[in-house]
Amino acid sequence: PGDKYKVIVPKLVKSKEILQILQFPQESAGSLMQKEFCVVPIHLSIKEAISSIRAQKKRLGDISKVFVVDRSDRLLGFLSMSDLLVSGLDTALSTILKKIEYKVDPSVDQEEVAQMFSSYNLRFIPVVDSKTGVMLGQILGDDIREVVEKEANEDFLAYAGISEDAEAVDDVSSKKSVQALKRFPWLFFSMNMSFATGIILTYFEGVSANALLYASFVPLVMCTSGNVGTQTAMIITRNLAQGKNAFGQMALPLKREFIVGVLLALLCASICAIGISLFHHDSSLGLRMGSTILISMCVSVVLGLNVPLFFRKVGIDPAIAAGPLVTSGCDFLSVCIYFGLITALERGLV
Repeated sequence: PGDKYKVIVPKLVKSKEILQILQFPQESAGSLMQKEFCVVPIHLSIKEAISSIRAQKKRLGDISKVFVVDRSDRLLGFLSMSDLLVSGLDTALSTILKKIEYKVDPSVDQEEVAQMFSSYNLRFIPVVDSKTGVMLGQILGDDIREVVEKEANEDFLAYAGISEDAEAVDDVSSKKSVQALKRFPWLFFSMNMSFATGIILTYFEGVSANALLYASFVPLVMCTSGNVGTQTAMIITRNLAQGKNAFGQMALPLKREFIVGVLLALLCASICAIGISLFHHDSSLGLRMGSTILISMCVSVVLGLNVPLFFRKVGIDPAIAAGPLVTSGCDFLSVCIYFGLITALERGLV
């Protein structure tokens, strides 16, 4: 709280470093970085650099890498300890300087930083002011582990249509009414979609003489379509969470999931068509059901592919799309397609 913050922070040993970190947005690279890092100027010789590193070790403890800056503290690269040990004492640092491939601005979101660690198998990332080039800190692999766990927990809750703020596994004191209200929106959405599906069922009751028979297959259509749509959405969401969209790697997963979805639709439709034909001794009924399941599953696959991408495009966490939205949407669309085709077939329109 503000009143305690003003009293406590100035009294801390590292108050300056803490105040610098607190100025960055929460869940940004700046709020995650470590201010302690070993740095030497580029104009030093190997001998002078080693003396500087020894002096810094008393303050920093273990040193695994050494960053090199110019006279204006702009980051130029880093040195490995092995190169320092085997090089001549009078050698210039510029001769053994290694280029830093990846660095981040302190304003970058921590999820993007985690994706960089995962995609490029990094052990560290320097945090550098993009305007001045000055190094502000570093983020290590250990620092990002907690971020990965937190983001995974957020995606898990979003998949269930639950806000992260509404749930905390170890929080038994939170208000139950608040938790209930934060879960309610997605349940309300699903309730309305189910209500709309019920209206379609009621409308179809007087359209066909075999309405009861066709209605018995509704759970089958909804189950197959809903499952394949949710599976597809979850896999696409996972690829997006791994940063593949940011690195231009989404084309292959999209193509793969579409083909897999169509193959599953063909397989399920064939099994249902044969099973229904044999059970009801009516090949035309089996053909109708198989065709309906094939089309509704293909539509659900397309929905599962595009909804997460749409959410990412508009700046909403795509994990939300993998839960109630896709499931309810697939149920509604599959019933619409099912009864639409059955009605058309009954009336001889197709």
